[in-house]
Amino acid sequence: MVAALALAGWSAVQAATYELIGLGSYGGSSAATDINNLGQIVGNADVLDQYGWASQAFSYQFGVGAVNLGAGRGSTAQAINDAGLIVGSHGPFLRTTAFSYTASGGLQDIAVSGSYASEGTAVNKQGQIGVAWVSAKTLTAKTPAIVVQPDRSQSALTSLGGQSSRIHGINSAGVIVGQVSASTLAPDNTQAFQMNPDGSTFVWNMPYGSTANAINDQGAIVGSINNQDMAHGSQAFLYTPGQGVQTLAWDHSRALDINSLGWVIGQYRVDSYRQGSFLYQPGVGVSDLQSLLPEDERWSQLSAAAINDLGQIVGSGLYQGHREAFVMNLTGRGITAVPEAGTHGLMALGLVGIGALTRRQHRRA
Repeated sequence: MVAALALAGWSAVQAATYELIGLGSYGGSSAATDINNLGQIVGNADVLDQYGWASQAFSYQFGVGAVNLGAGRGSTAQAINDAGLIVGSHGPFLRTTAFSYTASGGLQDIAVSGSYASEGTAVNKQGQIGVAWVSAKTLTAKTPAIVVQPDRSQSALTSLGGQSSRIHGINSAGVIVGQVSASTLAPDNTQAFQMNPDGSTFVWNMPYGSTANAINDQGAIVGSINNQDMAHGSQAFLYTPGQGVQTLAWDHSRALDINSLGWVIGQYRVDSYRQGSFLYQPGVGVSDLQSLLPEDERWSQLSAAAINDLGQIVGSGLYQGHREAFVMNLTGRGITAVPEAGTHGLMALGLVGIGALTRRQHRRA
């Protein structure tokens, strides 16, 4: 049963306040997709080359700057663990190949037998990787998600009945969450699932669909539950073992990540034209992410993607007309010293020689 969380507007008590640091737009747009507990960030930037604009996967660390992963045009970085293992995909649109990357080992493709396209979607502290894929035979074929072990052995999530599935999160115990559907091309018929290391599974089977987006080491799960009609869209939820499910935020919302403290970040639709993000803290409630920043902050339409155990949040937002990657640090904690643009080494992102692309680094303007 879904028990609604009583909220009277945004929480009046805000235990967290933040400062926001832009990571640069690289001449086009950029977005941060994940951050580990060491403050290492991954994301994607639209970079101009001789063929035009294309997404390129990058990592970012203060004191080092942005580093192009060398995955080429059309690449995306989806997740990073505390050991610096990054997963994502690269290659032409709809023909991508899943990859893993480490600073010492470089880029390695993850081969999936019979796949037309594949994508690395999640990684845990132990180095287990979730891979989604599409069959080379037909795009409507049922393709169970694959778990790649640290020794590179692979196993498919066949205990979900052979249905198409996608892994969104794996915690340190190896518990997997994501979504399962009867068809790759039937996103409205998806259901959240949890798979334990012993192979036992639990599928939510909500009346109008659901998805699980993340799980922390305490077993708490976040995601979204679809409402009956499109007018209300989906609603963010938090499942806590022993306490059950509670909904967060409002209609047209989804919870995307949760840290070890139980802090949850997600997104919601403000109106037909604007998107916002929220932070949920146990004992505090839900706060609009923008309200946690200084009043003179010029960023808007924040799109949060991930949160680490230090409370650092990454995503993208609008700044001076461009969508740009950001990290939000708790005031008085996290990283406050921002290296000058000249220390980042633009060659690391492959920008030198491509064009007059400037690197912008700022908190607020």
